[in-house]
Amino acid sequence: QAASAGNVSMLKIDYIHHDELNTGGFDASYGNRLSSVFDIAYREGNRERVNGQLNLSAIGYGAQLEGPLPGKRGAWMFSANRSYLDLISKIMDSDNPADYYDLQGKATYDLGGRDRLSLLAIGGSSRTDYDHDPRELFSYATAGLNWRHLWGDKGYSDTSVSWSFLDGTENEYWEGEGVHEQYDYSNRWLTLRNVNHIRLSAGHKVEFGVEAQNVRFRNWDDFDNSVTRLTGTSAGAFLTWLAQVWPNFSLSVGARLDYVPLSERFHISPRLSFSWGLTKRLTMNG
Repeated sequence: QAASAGNVSMLKIDYIHHDELNTGGFDASYGNRLSSVFDIAYREGNRERVNGQLNLSAIGYGAQLEGPLPGKRGAWMFSANRSYLDLISKIMDSDNPADYYDLQGKATYDLGGRDRLSLLAIGGSSRTDYDHDPRELFSYATAGLNWRHLWGDKGYSDTSVSWSFLDGTENEYWEGEGVHEQYDYSNRWLTLRNVNHIRLSAGHKVEFGVEAQNVRFRNWDDFDNSVTRLTGTSAGAFLTWLAQVWPNFSLSVGARLDYVPLSERFHISPRLSFSWGLTKRLTMNG
């Protein structure tokens, strides 16, 4: 609906450890962003025992389970949800059936005292019909493997590889004119990313890393039978210094170097941001 993708989230709220919305002034570790960054981190599963829950709402049903890995060297969790709006539409003889489903899970395994592997996967699909004709079909999935290494008590590094896809089909009918138009599009992302965090002192930290991403885009329009394809690999490196200047004032200074395949150019992006806590309820970011 509109640009918000509807009022049902495919992210399992019970699985989210924390989230952070940066509406501007985000640090140099984030590239290829125009206005804001929404950073979501999933928690670990239960390392002590197996537990779960079933859920039933006005629009769907689902289940989630979690528990420890053998030897309690890690944990896993899994969730599945599906709507029954399509079943209700058939019972009510509605002309606008719609349905969705999603699957997601995370597994964490301790390689040793300083190394840990995490596997995260999220996927889903939704379909909407009008007057028994397919109008919209969307499928999305992402899966990533992350290796975290601790450098004693001074810092840590995260190295991850992830793959994502987004496929969509949209149909438009103009019965009065006898015109039908269909759009098919698909995106593919393969990303390699390394981020390192080092604590220099109580109030000073340094973050640096590199990333590379291969993107494949395809769009087909049957109205004029045209196909558009774009393929390229971008790369970037970044360095950020974060300082807690005063108890209520923090400063971030950094820079990025990015290679953009469409322009075939290197771009340097300086970054400077601050966060100033004016009161307990009022913070100014710039």
